[in-house]
Amino acid sequence: MADQLEDWNDELSQILVPDSVILMIYLVVGVLGNSIVIYIHTVRLKSNWKERFFIPVLAVVDLISCVLSTSFSFSINMLPVKYNNDSACKIVFFLNMTCTMMSALMLVVIAINRHRKICKPFSKQLNMFWKKIAIVCIAGVSLVISWPCFLFYGSKEVYKEESLTIGYRCTNVRGPWSTVQPLVFKAAVMLLVAFILVSLVVFYVLIGIVVFRQMRFHKKQGIAYGASDDRSQNTKSPNSNSAKVILMPYCDGMDAMRICL
Repeated sequence: MADQLEDWNDELSQILVPDSVILMIYLVVGVLGNSIVIYIHTVRLKSNWKERFFIPVLAVVDLISCVLSTSFSFSINMLPVKYNNDSACKIVFFLNMTCTMMSALMLVVIAINRHRKICKPFSKQLNMFWKKIAIVCIAGVSLVISWPCFLFYGSKEVYKEESLTIGYRCTNVRGPWSTVQPLVFKAAVMLLVAFILVSLVVFYVLIGIVVFRQMRFHKKQGIAYGASDDRSQNTKSPNSNSAKVILMPYCDGMDAMRICL
């Protein structure tokens, strides 16, 4: 029986080799990319770290999520029917979903912060205290959303009818209480993901509109100023030493504003 289980596991793991190769590529790219972001924002841009507080935090969460998810998926591919550690399966699913939800919610907070800086530069902005509070709230919400993983995921028995072999796979399970709750949980997660996507689209569309208007405004003002400067040069007397007064147009304070996190 053990030999049959080993052969079955080897057969399935061979089928999943292409998927495992892609996972390893994701792991290398994710670790390198997020490590570079962390280095740049904590070492090279250290003097301005308060303005860019969310970016290195997001990179750290993404790095942890990348390592957890790819390593976990790789272990499942290597042990497709021999994953009999129920506790490890539940814990890794929980941690993976927690980090994923933190990354997604942090993207929304970053979008809100950018929207306030660009679209409402004169309104009250997030200071360091509220940025830290936002991180704590994101972590708390992610933990609350992810805890049902302990109920709906685990090591599940799988069967091969031809050889009557019994194996164990780390996947979603359904408890004896009902088959409805797992579906409700997945539906709630999908709705939350849809809400996050819609929020990101709305905020960045609003940001794009403001940036486009400002670019068009400055372009028109630059053309108008260039034409007036040419006319003044043509009419200026050779002996004239009069100073030129430049009137800058009102632009909602956007000229003095730095677009940053």
